[in-house]
Amino acid sequence: MADGLAAIPTVIKSYYEPQSESDSVYLLGLPNSIIGLLVIKNWNFQNYGFPLYLTVIQIIIVFLIRTKIGKRVKLF
Repeated sequence: MADGLAAIPTVIKSYYEPQSESDSVYLLGLPNSIIGLLVIKNWNFQNYGFPLYLTVIQIIIVFLIRTKIGKRVKLF
């Protein structure tokens, strides 16, 4: 839960100021979290929750940085 709360500012910054973030760090971490999912033998939430969260949050951050969608769509 702490990591999820810590990711919120990064997601917001990736949305509003994508030029200030580098997507390479998140792209390099993506295979790591995917491999973590692939090696799970016992599929219960305790085993797949964190690697799944890492995969999803990294995809979201890379998407926001690459598309610069926050520059085109202003919510506030």
